[in-house]
Amino acid sequence: MISNAQTETEKKITKLKKEIEDLEESSEKVKNEIEDIKNAINGYDEAVEKLNACTRGTDEWYQALKEVNNIILELLGKYPELAKMEGIFGVDPNTGLRTVNKDALKEYLEGRESSANALDVAKIYKEN
Repeated sequence: MISNAQTETEKKITKLKKEIEDLEESSEKVKNEIEDIKNAINGYDEAVEKLNACTRGTDEWYQALKEVNNIILELLGKYPELAKMEGIFGVDPNTGLRTVNKDALKEYLEGRESSANALDVAKIYKEN
């Protein structure tokens, strides 16, 4: 009888440890995503500054435009759910420049940070 109770307790502990590990992993994944996106947007801002310093229509300008757009395309390739988020990314019809709505992106990232925080709270709850 004690052996069965012990086995059941061990199973519950193992399951709980796995749940805690999964929560921790999910939280880290979200935090890494947030950091990646912020870094990409910083790179985007720098590339846009470089683009703005070029004379529109020159080879240098087209190369800079390509660099800017590639940053966004790589980001969307890495996080396809971002492409589904309406209002964050767009394209300037006059230049072909991929644009970022910083307010909408900030709102998205705040939501992701809330998700990470909720995962951390759930992990703490499970640990106790």
